[in-house]
Amino acid sequence: MKALIVPNTNDLNKGDQALVWESARMVEDTGLFEAVDLLGDEQDAGTTAQSACRGYRFLSPYLLHPSRKRKEEAGVLSVYSKILWIKNGLYDFLSSLWMLFLARFPHTWRWLLSHRARNFLKEFSSYDLIAVKGGGFIHAYGEFYAPYLMWYFLFYLRLGIRCKKKVVFLPNSFGPFRGLTVASQVRSTLKKTDLVYTRESTSTRQVEDLMKYKIPQYPDLGFYLRTTPQDEEQADALLRQYGVQPDDKMVTLTLRPWRFPDMDRIAAAVRYKEYQSALVQLIRTLDEWGYTPVLVNQALGPGAHEDDSIAAEEVYQQVSLQCRVIWINEDLPSPVLKCLYSRAQFIVGTRFHSVIFSLSTGVPAIAIGYGGNKAIGIMHDFGLDRYVIPINAVTYSWLEEACRSLISDRDQLSQTVKEHYEGLLAKRGRMMLDIKELYSIH
Repeated sequence: MKALIVPNTNDLNKGDQALVWESARMVEDTGLFEAVDLLGDEQDAGTTAQSACRGYRFLSPYLLHPSRKRKEEAGVLSVYSKILWIKNGLYDFLSSLWMLFLARFPHTWRWLLSHRARNFLKEFSSYDLIAVKGGGFIHAYGEFYAPYLMWYFLFYLRLGIRCKKKVVFLPNSFGPFRGLTVASQVRSTLKKTDLVYTRESTSTRQVEDLMKYKIPQYPDLGFYLRTTPQDEEQADALLRQYGVQPDDKMVTLTLRPWRFPDMDRIAAAVRYKEYQSALVQLIRTLDEWGYTPVLVNQALGPGAHEDDSIAAEEVYQQVSLQCRVIWINEDLPSPVLKCLYSRAQFIVGTRFHSVIFSLSTGVPAIAIGYGGNKAIGIMHDFGLDRYVIPINAVTYSWLEEACRSLISDRDQLSQTVKEHYEGLLAKRGRMMLDIKELYSIH
């Protein structure tokens, strides 16, 4: 049998990369599948090269992002971009709807689908399991493109269901479900999915309210990311290269560009500057307290909206002449990043998988949450509610007080984090058993 991990592989985002690799490893460890492949564009070395180095094979995606990889500035979408997205999205919707309709009638493919669509569907239908990687992408805030956004996200699940394959939704965050047809699309798809897991309590409540039945909750797969002694050596060598000494009290920080989709263009631009200003002030304060602030790229794309180096450089330029701050401007594999974070006293993370990597090594964290329920929900499950704030509300005064509290309680928090993490380890085997039971293998 063969399995496919969806949606698209993105090695530029190290949280997504870790989730893809750990999703594939979990499916491999069931022992049921001769091959576990990834959905991804082999021709785009930036998004698949590190996964290819690990030996994974790829199925090229059928649906492309409506931006068609057009370069975007960080921040709010321009009017031109919105028009382009609408045009591309409409074409892709009609094309993918036609494929879904024909998926159960293989004898029609040759005559009624394009060459590209026919080849994709033939390859896709050869898989026995379609597994949605762990993560958090099923959410919408009522954006103008929310109906198509949800169609785009759910397409490969719908296609797996139409092709009568087993479909598994590995631990994800869900919600909010704002926007025309969003909730109904999610409900109708999850109802036909063989296994659905949430990864934190906030999403569990939202999905149970939507579906009207119980949903099992399991840990984010990023907690299980494996590292090797070579990853440890690479992280230590990198810190030495950038001048971080073994006795430095390092604090890592991850930033990101954010469009603030629930605000208008002007308000969003102002809020983004306020977010940056809060972190600039915090870096100065950490330096005054005797810590070494270290900025790290957790994601580098695709597109400016996902490129943390843009936000990191903007903050670094504002503060680097005023105090000691280090920016590790590298494209590092997720296991090396995890090792790097493990050397810190604590992390202030906007990218939530930088927080997850840190927590999984016993390093306490302060989280700035965006894009769904993952940050607030998982921090709540760790008992760290007072150390998480939505990106819309973050201020320097809140960050400064959170850091003071964390530093005061660091040892106790580290122990609490380690104890909670140990309780997560046994749950991975339970998910593997659930997958085996889909094929009546015990």
